[in-house]
Amino acid sequence: MSAAAADDDEEEIITVTGKCNSMCGSVTYELTGKPMMNCLCHCNACSTPLNSSCAVHLLAMTQGCYKITEGENKLQVFDGNGTLKFYRCTDCGAAVMQGPEKAPFRAFYPRNFDGYVDGKVNTLPNKYKPQFHVNYENRLWDTNDELPKFAAFPPDGMVNNDGTLISTDDESSEQPSSLDLLEKMRTVLELESKTSGDKDTKISELEGESKRLTEEVQSKVGECTKLRVVLAIKEKQFDYLRAAVLETAKAVEGPPITTTKAK
Repeated sequence: MSAAAADDDEEEIITVTGKCNSMCGSVTYELTGKPMMNCLCHCNACSTPLNSSCAVHLLAMTQGCYKITEGENKLQVFDGNGTLKFYRCTDCGAAVMQGPEKAPFRAFYPRNFDGYVDGKVNTLPNKYKPQFHVNYENRLWDTNDELPKFAAFPPDGMVNNDGTLISTDDESSEQPSSLDLLEKMRTVLELESKTSGDKDTKISELEGESKRLTEEVQSKVGECTKLRVVLAIKEKQFDYLRAAVLETAKAVEGPPITTTKAK
């Protein structure tokens, strides 16, 4: 790996803390690792529950890369569109994170990261800034920036700032809608959930079989131990009987018999 590649890899890794909002802080969290996605989402499913006319900045982390450090008991789950869930603080009502119910990730809001919101200067470091737009077909107005934009989700359906499709040699002008892609994502997540359940069942069965075999081996070891004890007792009994027989034989023999010749 080149030095430049190593630097890029390090830039992808983040370690940051955040909270429900700067005025409350009843719920806090920590993110560590490589973001799964860092984007501006224009879909109705994200913007409407958050009452946002602008795109929602989402930074998604996979399971194991995020944890609630305080106030987990104050998180309440609210239903969104389809399987989408929003996790809000019960004290202030602010959204802390969101994501499809069975998805192996949760999306957080960089607006609430610690250290970058002080009421005046709120500039995020480059590694926390969004890298592209998704669901641009649902936008309320055009956005004139240099970030890549996708009608739905990457890699297909890349569009210009005005929403017109960017044609490529290997890409059809007909692009799936965001609803179609969301449905495909739900199907994949349900399949992953089922597969995960099957794996869990298989692992449970193997663990049960392993436990049964372990108990059986322990039982056999116990039986062998008992047999060794019985054999040791039998050996002692044999030695005792052998000694008793020898003593009895000596007593039965009596004094030697002598014979007298006739004169």
